[in-house]
Amino acid sequence: MRKQPRDTGALAVGIAWFDREQWERLCQVVPDRAQLDDTFEEWEASARRALADLRAQGVKVKAVSLRVSEFVQWCDEQNLPTDSAARAQYVSFLLRRHRGGA
Repeated sequence: MRKQPRDTGALAVGIAWFDREQWERLCQVVPDRAQLDDTFEEWEASARRALADLRAQGVKVKAVSLRVSEFVQWCDEQNLPTDSAARAQYVSFLLRRHRGGA
C-alpha cells in the first residue's frame, strides 16, 4: 500500500529543478560545481529519484523551476554566494512567495 502524502497545510519541501539550459548556466556560476553531478542527465536522474523517494515516504514535495539569472540576482540582493545553501534558501523563498507568504 502506498503512503498518501501528508497534507498538514505546511509548505511543501522544495527541490530545485532545472531544464538543460538552466543546468548549464548553473554550472557556470556556482562556486560548488564539484559538488554537482557531472552531467545534466545524471542530475535529472538523481532529482527524479529524490522526488520519488520523498513522495514514497509521504512527504509533500514540489519541484521548483529555477531561472539561474533570477537566482543570481536574488543572491546578490541577499549578499549570498550562489552555493547549495543559497539554492535551498532560494527554493524556500520561491515556495513561500508562491503560497503568498512573502
